[in-house]
Amino acid sequence: MKILFPIVRFNWYRTVAPVMDALMARGHHVVCLHNQSYENFTSNRPDASRFPCFRSGQPEIRSYQSEEELMAKLMSWDGDAIASIDLPLKPWIESADWGNRRFRYIAISTTDTLKRLYGARDVTAVDLFCLRSDWELESCILDHRTRYSETCAELEKLGPDGRKMLRIVEKRLGNEWDNATESEFRSRSVITGYPMLATLPLVHREEVLARWGIDPKRPVIGIWSTPTSGRGYHGSYDWLFAESNPLKFYLKALSAYGVKGFGVSLANEKRCLQAIHHFARKHDAQVVVKARHYQELDGTVYAQIADRVVGEESYYPHTAVELACISRLMIGFRTSGYVEAVGAGCSFLNIEIPRDPLEHTYRVLHFWRGLCDFQRVGYSWTADRVISDLPGMHLDEFGIDPVQRNEFLLRYGSPDLQNICNRVVDAIEQSCKNEEGSR
Repeated sequence: MKILFPIVRFNWYRTVAPVMDALMARGHHVVCLHNQSYENFTSNRPDASRFPCFRSGQPEIRSYQSEEELMAKLMSWDGDAIASIDLPLKPWIESADWGNRRFRYIAISTTDTLKRLYGARDVTAVDLFCLRSDWELESCILDHRTRYSETCAELEKLGPDGRKMLRIVEKRLGNEWDNATESEFRSRSVITGYPMLATLPLVHREEVLARWGIDPKRPVIGIWSTPTSGRGYHGSYDWLFAESNPLKFYLKALSAYGVKGFGVSLANEKRCLQAIHHFARKHDAQVVVKARHYQELDGTVYAQIADRVVGEESYYPHTAVELACISRLMIGFRTSGYVEAVGAGCSFLNIEIPRDPLEHTYRVLHFWRGLCDFQRVGYSWTADRVISDLPGMHLDEFGIDPVQRNEFLLRYGSPDLQNICNRVVDAIEQSCKNEEGSR
């Protein structure tokens, strides 16, 4: 088979590289289509120094310079399949060429993939959904069968704080799935597991510690940086949480919430990170911060409290997976990276940003329910509690129960951690075989 992978952002390799390796191990021809457009994030343009080191061969590399060129190359693809962590774009499926395509379109799901799945046409535009678990399958169906008119009204009342979820919900109104659409989705879905978890055995703790200059005799506390820095703000809650100056903090609170701003506690990003720093020093632990691809953390409070800041040095295995594998505890702000942490055998602490409408998030994206606060695996604390309680805690109190870890991974990660990528390849091969049989 010939399979094309559009690499719109270079960090997409973190998910698809292990699948490519498994395909090449079976003798399939893999083509990577790199985004050379200057409209792409600078940090996500093709970079030879971060190109994955494959074990089973080398893919063919092609490139494109614009969205128009991307569409033209996809529509003229003469191979068996196109595989991506994204869904087909609207201009593609509206094109007459899409209906006449001979290739299969494979969606390898991440937590972001299914957000853009709306009506029946979006479902039937994909020939195969590779999903991580039954929980993801049922959550997606619940997302799209729920009627959100009341939720939409509630989010509108929240103003800027509801805007992030409102953008998702509004597009679902009038696109609710009927029985036929649900049936189509189920028939096109296969539970394969999450490919990033397949890279865990590739991480060698001693090698990572040596490469990053980390003392192997001292414990490591890993932090995923908040998505605010370098990206902008989702709502007033984000805008306020990022403010480190107390006077400006309260002026912003009054500006955002009126008289209610007087009752807002000074629970911000800086004080949370200082609490983590005190906690780490109490246990002679080293703090390693993983920056997002668009972030420069020099001069920020992250750099001030960290023993080491790492970025996107590697995609296969991904730097975030490497960090989880060397850490005793991972700390973040509602990140899907908790799945990789638990896969690595590491518990996590989720910090709840004040006034972030969490219940609405879990109502709109059902997959996330329970992910950030799973009994005896992960812990979810308010920012106030982190500031007041964490410095006095013992590191051993953040343990992980093996039985509960398996339950967590079964729900949010994979039916098992063995043969994830082989299951993806099996599903792709079967999908392409079915297409040949129908011709």
